[in-house]
Amino acid sequence: MQLVNTAEKETPMQWSLLEDFDPLVRYDTLDELGKLEPATLAQHAVAVVARLEDSVDEVRKQALKTLGKLEPTTLVQHADAVLAMLEDCPVRYWALDTLSKLEPATLAQYAGALLTKLEASDSRVRSAALETLARLEPATLAEHANAVLARLQ
Repeated sequence: MQLVNTAEKETPMQWSLLEDFDPLVRYDTLDELGKLEPATLAQHAVAVVARLEDSVDEVRKQALKTLGKLEPTTLVQHADAVLAMLEDCPVRYWALDTLSKLEPATLAQYAGALLTKLEASDSRVRSAALETLARLEPATLAEHANAVLARLQ
């Protein structure tokens, strides 16, 4: 599936594919959206965020991966929706990966939620949480050092 990348050729039908009954079509549409330039993708970010509520894990994962291709200044507008996905076990690794794209100063406000994922049963989630926390400014990371160490023991 190839989506058109120019505004004058876009049709509402192309974006309605995000609502298609077939999860593979929704997945493929998100994949194609992720190939757009970040500025063009930003125009469709709300529709991508809506797919975070999809009933299919793989579609939610692809929505997170697509959001991760936004510029940090655009991604921050949707950070709360991504943060909520930390509670969605099948996709929390991808939520952490997407949050890691935020600027360190912005990421700092989510440090508490990131710390809780150091106790996840999935080692990939724990590693991703640690890697995301490592992106914090040194002073901010130092504020949370004791909590990080306590959770790693």
